[in-house]
Amino acid sequence: MRTTGYTTVRGRRRLSAAILLAVASVVATAGCSSQSSGATLTAHTAGSPEVIDCPFDQPAARPDKLILACADLGAVVQGITWTSWGPDGAEGDGLEHDNTCDPNCATGNYITKQVHVVLSGLVQPGNVFTQATTVDGAGQQLVRPMTKR
Repeated sequence: MRTTGYTTVRGRRRLSAAILLAVASVVATAGCSSQSSGATLTAHTAGSPEVIDCPFDQPAARPDKLILACADLGAVVQGITWTSWGPDGAEGDGLEHDNTCDPNCATGNYITKQVHVVLSGLVQPGNVFTQATTVDGAGQQLVRPMTKR
């Protein structure tokens, strides 16, 4: 049987496609069955949830302070005592210092009030809370976003 140039090229293309498919299959299954892949996933989800108040801070579990206004540090909760901390949320009580921005934020006065803090919105990967809600004694509730990884 005589092979023409066309048949040889077509056969090579089929062989190349088959090789590429086999290589892709090996790469895909190797990533799925690798123990290091599983370790990487569990490293992001294992352990206690964390919170990152501002991009310039490190993630922390049960921090004693949360900055709620990163740009000017105009809202900070300090001395937080956490009553619960887990993947379903975190709750605690602390003292919030808020800049009144009166007459302006640069020369504003600060008010201090007791607040209840609730962290929620745990995201994966990252294992971090993405939302902080504060409620003061008068029932005023403020919801603020937190930094993601």
